Amino acid sequence: MLPNLQAIYQACNPSQVLDLHRDRDRNYYIDLSDIRGGDPIGDIEAAISLFSPQIPTCHLLSGQVGSGKSVELLRMQALLQQRQFQTVYVKASQLLDMNDVDVVDLILAIACELSRMMARWHVEANSPTLTAILDRAKTAMLPSDRQISTSLPIVSRSSLHRQLAECVERMREYPLQRIQLRQFLDAQLPAITTAISHDLVATSLKYLRAQGSEGIVILVDNLDRLTNTPKAWGRIQAEYLFVDRGEWLQKFGCHTIYTIPIQLLFSKEIGSLQARFDTDPVIVPLIPLYHRNRTINLNSLEYLQQIVLSRIFPDCSPSQRKHRCLAVCDEVALNALCLASGGHLRNLLRLLHRWIEKDRRLPLSHAGLQATIAERQEQISLSLSPEDHAILKQIQAKPQTRIQEIPLDFVRNGLILEYRDPQGSWFVINPIVCESCNPLRIPNQSRGAAG
Repeated sequence: MLPNLQAIYQACNPSQVLDLHRDRDRNYYIDLSDIRGGDPIGDIEAAISLFSPQIPTCHLLSGQVGSGKSVELLRMQALLQQRQFQTVYVKASQLLDMNDVDVVDLILAIACELSRMMARWHVEANSPTLTAILDRAKTAMLPSDRQISTSLPIVSRSSLHRQLAECVERMREYPLQRIQLRQFLDAQLPAITTAISHDLVATSLKYLRAQGSEGIVILVDNLDRLTNTPKAWGRIQAEYLFVDRGEWLQKFGCHTIYTIPIQLLFSKEIGSLQARFDTDPVIVPLIPLYHRNRTINLNSLEYLQQIVLSRIFPDCSPSQRKHRCLAVCDEVALNALCLASGGHLRNLLRLLHRWIEKDRRLPLSHAGLQATIAERQEQISLSLSPEDHAILKQIQAKPQTRIQEIPLDFVRNGLILEYRDPQGSWFVINPIVCESCNPLRIPNQSRGAAG
């Protein structure tokens, strides 16, 4: 019996993040800790639940966009809940304008989600200080701006939650109001953070621990999507937020985890970042599809195959999936798909998703895959300037290119892929960018060459 094409298409949607609270999504999940050389999420979870359950910690999580950070962060949420921690998951890209984020915007967005979760915990979200500050902030705006109400869903009866949701909405959607509110609220940051810590977090912790909970963990996702738009004075957003003002992000009185843009790892400010948070960022690396000598890592290739096949045959064992692969495509085409992704998980699903759209029937064809890859190559090529093409050719000709020789936007945008091993990082051009790439020709390599 052939798998259902519609079900496969929906399972491979690259915009849908796996939620390991759901049974079907757990069947899609592939543990990549062996091929990644460790379990970065397990390290953070242990630092919280095993080594410092009662003392607040702050952690930074990074990696290239699309490397799987959100999936791993949700896995950590599930692990922490098993350890009796209550969690607050903040999807920053839904609450903030990622082109223009300030520390007060982020702190209020976190407070908004915290107050929403307090309703689920049956704890009243009440803070006279925050209520008064938000009332005065609204009064400080222009009269014409005061009547705009929020479109964010209000799931708590708390008037404070409503105030916070309205403020977050105004700051995200209305640039003029954002400026007005920041001018007033930034001066109130000490009072705001103290009120959140004492009135919301401490009140919740007292109640939750009486019910058997270990603590609260705030997980802030999608901040790796901050754009490189500089502030008015020229400072890059990520450096301003995490280096210049990072101290304010550690004042909640509970455990916090932030995703951060990968370019911070290669910035001259990395030492200042580590000093500010007193910790090293934890990396969720891409699957290392290539070795340092540019030969294909066949072990990684097998993991990528399983990521694809788990979306098609979620209820089968790995060996059963390989046996049934021909119902969907032949092994040459499957390998070609995986190689074209470069070990980048979102790109892998994006290509598969588009391949299904083009063929619209099973088994999927070589011609459909070639057309999908050619289409993506054309899209990327049109976005590159002659200078960009020249830089890529230089990198291609020099296998041991250092990060200082690579424009950081190339890493951020996935033109250059970073792989990691115990020796550190190395970089390759995204295979789909290479004009010479023949997606259906797999080099003949032995297992020994794969290492």
